[in-house]
Amino acid sequence: VRIDEEPVASASLGQVHRARDFSGRDLAVKVLYPDIERSVSIDLQMVKLALWLFNPLVPPDLMSIYGQLASSLRGEMDYQREGRAAERVKENLSRDLELYSHLRIPAIHWETTSRRVLTMDFIVGDKINDGPAPDARGIDVQEAVEWATRAFLHQMFRDYFFHCDPHPGNLLVDEDGKVAIIDFGM
Repeated sequence: VRIDEEPVASASLGQVHRARDFSGRDLAVKVLYPDIERSVSIDLQMVKLALWLFNPLVPPDLMSIYGQLASSLRGEMDYQREGRAAERVKENLSRDLELYSHLRIPAIHWETTSRRVLTMDFIVGDKINDGPAPDARGIDVQEAVEWATRAFLHQMFRDYFFHCDPHPGNLLVDEDGKVAIIDFGM
């Protein structure tokens, strides 16, 4: 097993490293930052205090929004939950074979996944909005955007379970021209 020391992606809660397992598969290993739970807990306490102070001045009830924010952040720090979400979206979208033939969702490798570490297939691709790179490979970016849009509409209006962070960094066009959806933390 080999894990690259330098991350290929970083965010507020963790970072992703490229790895290779004993069988030669390329993997993405997403790891929470050390002690991130404590940092988030302190941040949430500060937000709660600020909202409590301003709640009488600003409608609607900001404390209910705080509850949703806190729940979402705590959920993002559970990579087993994220892995289950990825698998659920994959299963739901696979019910439409035409749509799913244009999509790719990384497989989760449960034997090396825990609450703090998520291991999945590494997908080589370009961000969906990186026009020159997919164009150079002969990829119709407009068509890729249409398939991504259709996938998100299915998630929201058919499945009622959806990826809540569809920015270009989480939508890749892989080597085969499929739209790869990654990062199921929200």
